[in-house]
Amino acid sequence: MKLNNKVNGCLIAATDDMVTIQFSEDVSSYKDAMTIIVSVPCKRKTARGQVINVAEIIAYGKVSNISNNVMEVQSNRNNPIISKSALRECRGKESIMMIDTLKM
Repeated sequence: MKLNNKVNGCLIAATDDMVTIQFSEDVSSYKDAMTIIVSVPCKRKTARGQVINVAEIIAYGKVSNISNNVMEVQSNRNNPIISKSALRECRGKESIMMIDTLKM
């Protein structure tokens, strides 16, 4: 089973090994221990100064707790694929988040 969604969400907290996200829709279709990637669209500048749209990863790991519209993901912030600038930018702001599952 593969679930890929675009959902409005807000980053509540990001500790060293846990990311907590509150979504505007019910995400109970995701189960505990499911490996997911949560990414957000961001605008970045290239070396030539052009502005481009990119998707930056804010959480990658197993789902540890789900209750209605709040999801906790076991995601290590020291992982090199996690964008620390995207974590800072989307904290407290509602934005479109893409949730992709890897395996069950």
